[in-house]
Amino acid sequence: MVSGYNAALAGLGILVAAAAAATAGLQAVLGLPGTLVAIIALVVFGDPTAGQSIATAPLASPWSVIGQGPGLTAACSIIYLGGFNLAWPLTVLAVYAAGGTLLVLAAAARRQRRPAGPTAAGQPA
Repeated sequence: MVSGYNAALAGLGILVAAAAAATAGLQAVLGLPGTLVAIIALVVFGDPTAGQSIATAPLASPWSVIGQGPGLTAACSIIYLGGFNLAWPLTVLAVYAAGGTLLVLAAAARRQRRPAGPTAAGQPA
């Protein structure tokens, strides 16, 4: 049985959901270039997934507000601080997960509303 901070860390699966949903959402909206955007945002800047790879001071305004690696911040809070100060990192991760999910749903709805194009023979479908 998993107990203690191991159980809390297992509950931090929202980290995986945040990264996956954000990547899927960007790819759904932008196509293959969305994956590149996700790599730059999530790996290079390291917001939800990577640890504190870049100090907050040199980050551009959206990332300086979010702060350094909410995933690592949440894990450190669970391990070293007994879960103290988890609200902000979990909120950031939840926003990434929800935002990515909404992008996927919006892209799917847009594809369904798009009228069918002409067939190969040039006749309307």
